[in-house]
Amino acid sequence: MRQSPRAVHHVVARAGLTLLVAACSGSDAGPAAVTPPTPNATVVTWTPCPAPAAAPIWAAQQDGSGAWAAVAPSSGSYRFSFQSSKGAIAYVTGDVGSYNTYVLYGTLADLTQFASNTCSASLRNVTGSFSTLGAGEQAEVGLGWSSTLAAGPGNKSVSVSAQNAAMDLLAVLHRPGAPAARAVIRRDIPSSVMTFDPIDFASAEAFDTEHPSLTITGASGEAITFAQWYRGTNGSRNSLYYGSASVTLPTSYAAIPAARQRPADLHEGWAFSSVTQPSGVVRGRTVTAYWHDAGSRVIALPAVPSSDPSVTVVSSSPFAKLRAQVAVPAGAKSLELFYYRTGANGVSARVQATVDFLSAAAADLTLPDLSSVAGFQSAYLPQGGGPISWGLYAYSWTGSHAGFYGRPLDATNSTLVSWRSTVTP
Repeated sequence: MRQSPRAVHHVVARAGLTLLVAACSGSDAGPAAVTPPTPNATVVTWTPCPAPAAAPIWAAQQDGSGAWAAVAPSSGSYRFSFQSSKGAIAYVTGDVGSYNTYVLYGTLADLTQFASNTCSASLRNVTGSFSTLGAGEQAEVGLGWSSTLAAGPGNKSVSVSAQNAAMDLLAVLHRPGAPAARAVIRRDIPSSVMTFDPIDFASAEAFDTEHPSLTITGASGEAITFAQWYRGTNGSRNSLYYGSASVTLPTSYAAIPAARQRPADLHEGWAFSSVTQPSGVVRGRTVTAYWHDAGSRVIALPAVPSSDPSVTVVSSSPFAKLRAQVAVPAGAKSLELFYYRTGANGVSARVQATVDFLSAAAADLTLPDLSSVAGFQSAYLPQGGGPISWGLYAYSWTGSHAGFYGRPLDATNSTLVSWRSTVTP
């Protein structure tokens, strides 16, 4: 079963006033007090999801280059007040042994955009079946953001997790060595539905997918992984294809015919390459492209970066603190350092900054000193004493929107250059 791990939130900012859009509600957590917004400040109001894995247990802000200050929630929302044009937000999620610390540096536009989607709805389990699959055929069904597979021959029962919201069902029939051959789309399945009718790819509701040409450029002889999804207008995102890494690149993709599409539906194509450097650093390049109309497509991997980053250990006690220095890749708009103790518990740390915040040709990322901020605990961060696994990510996207990541829009793409390795304190 494939699921998106991403948690999303809702943020709104206005200069001089606050407009709160409660995407979801939850219980308060964190420090007991927060300084009221300064008059004429820009207030960013953030309503995180209340789910245990997503709801912060601690939060703080930095206005410009000023001191960090703890921020407490009110009715499940956080109000961050900024006098400067730049700032930072930090928060911690999780529980003992699985804390995740996030630090985001950006302009006010970036911080307002951060996690600006509404909360993901809670999940339900939906059951159903495929009818008369042939030998060697594989069927996949998705209802929102997860999918499940079944292999022929014969009738097959399946279950799939789905959000408690109206979602599109997409089922596809795969045959060996080819993109999806047939598909079924059922629109706007209500949240009350717990069972879907049998899916028969020989029935009148099924249709042939189209197979326009696909060209992936920028490869340097390494294996490429290609995958596809289809995005419905109600927030659903269902798998069309997920291939294996191969030096033989795909030459076509599965497309939904125009007669079966809604105006705002999107095809999503994803290509990824990975090369292990002589130093042991694993360098990856990723492109995610979005388009509506079926037709020939060229998807370009980002350029190979001119240099690899330097990642060093600043300190290992009372927690591990890493520093990443790298030349900003051409076109990058956001950089993120992520790390955790190799083979230990699930405690992790992330520090991310937009290029508009950095205003420099080189990025220098390290966690700020949060030890003196009320309520912060060293246990929130990965501990030293052993190897630290790290990843450094440079994000870019077409379009002019602010923020830390790209967005799915017609005729746009997002790219990612990444490096992964370990370092020992």
